[in-house]
Amino acid sequence: MTRVAGGGGLTDARWARLEPLLPVGNGRCGRWRDCRQVIDGVLYRVRTGGVRVVASPPRST
Repeated sequence: MTRVAGGGGLTDARWARLEPLLPVGNGRCGRWRDCRQVIDGVLYRVRTGGVRVVASPPRST
């Protein structure tokens, strides 16, 4: 089975190559429980151009 989150995330083969390079959790919980989901999110942001900044109208003083 090849898992691709959101239609453009990491395949199982790519994840298998990347996972050994990540630090091992110490079991005391942490910020992320699923590193694959976090990396898929980062790749999504890179692929879609990151955060869009919408210009706001000038302030009237």
